[in-house]
Amino acid sequence: DCFVTLFQDVTQYKQQEETISRSNRQMQILLDNIQTQVWYLTSEYHYGLVNHAHAAFLGKKPEEITNRDMYQIFPREVVETCRQSNKLVFDKGTKINSEEWVTDGNGQQRLLSITKSPSFDQNGKIELVVCSAEDITDRKKAEEALFNAYTEWKTTFDSISDPIALVDTNRKIRRINQAFADYFNVSFEQARGMVCCELIHGPDNHPPECGLDCVIKTRQIKHQELFAPMLSRHLEISMSPVIDGRGEAQGAVNVIKDITDRRLLEARQRELNQKAELYSRLACTGDMAAGVAHEINNPLTGVIGVSSILLKQTGDPDTLEQLKIINEGATRVKEIVNRLLIFSRHSEPAKKLVDIREVLENTLKIRQYVLNCANISVTRDYASCLPPVNADTGQMQQVFLNLILNAEQAMRGNKQGGRLNITARVDQEGHVLIDFEDNGHGIPDENIPKLFNPFYTTKDPGQGIGLGLSVIHSIISEHGGSIEVKSKPGEGSVFTVLLPVEPGSVQF
Repeated sequence: DCFVTLFQDVTQYKQQEETISRSNRQMQILLDNIQTQVWYLTSEYHYGLVNHAHAAFLGKKPEEITNRDMYQIFPREVVETCRQSNKLVFDKGTKINSEEWVTDGNGQQRLLSITKSPSFDQNGKIELVVCSAEDITDRKKAEEALFNAYTEWKTTFDSISDPIALVDTNRKIRRINQAFADYFNVSFEQARGMVCCELIHGPDNHPPECGLDCVIKTRQIKHQELFAPMLSRHLEISMSPVIDGRGEAQGAVNVIKDITDRRLLEARQRELNQKAELYSRLACTGDMAAGVAHEINNPLTGVIGVSSILLKQTGDPDTLEQLKIINEGATRVKEIVNRLLIFSRHSEPAKKLVDIREVLENTLKIRQYVLNCANISVTRDYASCLPPVNADTGQMQQVFLNLILNAEQAMRGNKQGGRLNITARVDQEGHVLIDFEDNGHGIPDENIPKLFNPFYTTKDPGQGIGLGLSVIHSIISEHGGSIEVKSKPGEGSVFTVLLPVEPGSVQF
C-alpha cells in the first residue's frame, strides 16, 4: 500500500480570506459607529449585514436579526409598505426614498427617512438591496415648531395695521407686512430688494442722507417725519435697529404711520384760530366804528341845525348856495352814519313790516361809489306788488350787503365790466324772492355744498374769513326763510333769498 499526498499552497487564499474578514470587521466597526441605521437585504428578504444603530432601534442585537426574514423582525404596521418597496427595488432596480412612521423597540412611534438602493453583481443582476434609515422625528418636530412659530409671527406681523418693512444696511427691503403691501400697492416679490426710499421719494430721487444711516451707525431708535412726494402724504417713520449676536446692526425695522389727516387737522386748527382772532378783531372794529359813528352824529347835528337856520336867515344868493352845499353834504353824511349804525346792529334788533325794495336801495347807496369805481353796473327789477316782510331792517341790510360784496369780488377784474342784476318778486306760494345775479368767475360744483359752512372760503388769503355766508344763512333761517345758490365756473352766480310773508299783509 502507498499513500499519495497532495500539497496545495493556500497561503494566498488564506491571506485573501483574512483580508476580507478584516475588511468586514472594519466595515462592521465603521457602521456600528455611525448614527445612521444601515442594513442590507438578500434576494430572499433576509437581513445581511446589520449595524448596531438599526438593531438598537428594533430593540435587538445585530446577531439576533442577521440572516433572519426581515418581515418577521420589522414592525407589523410597515411590513406591507416594506414588501412593496423591496419588490420595486429588486424587480426594477429603482432607488427609493421614503418617510415612514415606525414603532421602535421601546414601543414609540418614530419617523424614519429610509433610502433603499440596489446593488448589482458582476453580471448586472441585483443581488442585494442596501438600506439606510435616519431618525428624523426630532428634526421634524423642530421644523414643525419652527414653522408654527413662523406662521404665528407672520400672522401677527400681517395683522398690524401700520405698514412695516425690514430693511438691511444698504436700505434694501428684505421683508414687508400686508399693510405695507396694501399701502404702497406693491407685492411682496416687487418690494423685496427695492431701496426703501424709492417708494417714498421716487426711483431717481434718493436722499443723500437718510435716518436709517443714523440708526445703523448709532444703533438707536429714531423717529422721522417727512412728506412723501410719490404719495402726496405726510408720514411718520419709526426706525429701530436689528442687532445680531455680535452686537452689530444688521438693518432696521421701519414702522410707518400716515399722519396726513393729523397734519391737515393741525393746519385747519391753526387756520380756525387765526380766523377766530381775525373775527374778534373785526368785531372790535365794528364796535369802534359804531362808537365813531355816534361821535360823528353829534357835530353833524349841530352843522345841519345851524346851516338850516342860516338858510332861512340869509338873503345873499352866493351865501345861500354855499349853505345849501354844507347842509346837503352834512345830511348825506348823517344818512351814511345812520346806515352804518343799522349795519353794525347797535340799534336794538326788532322785527317789523319792512319794504324790501327800500332796504335794497339803502344798501346799494352804501356801496354805490365803490360799484361805480369798479365799473360794475347795477340793474334793478322789483315787482310792483311786493308784500311787506316781517324782518329786522339791520339784519336784512347785513344780508344784502354781504351778497353785494361777494358779487363785487367775483366780478373784480372782469374785462367786459361787471353786471349785477337784483330782482325782487313773489312766487306762487306768496314768498318774496330776491335774486343777486352776477357775471363773475362762478363757483365750482364741489364748493357749493360747503359755501355756508362757518370759516369756509374760496377767497385768497386776506380777502375773507369765511363767515359772511354762514352769518347770512343764520339770519335768513331766523327769519324763517332760506337761501340757494346756482353757479357754473365762468358763467357767474345767482344767490336767491326766500323770505316768508306775513299772512294778510297789505302789498306796498
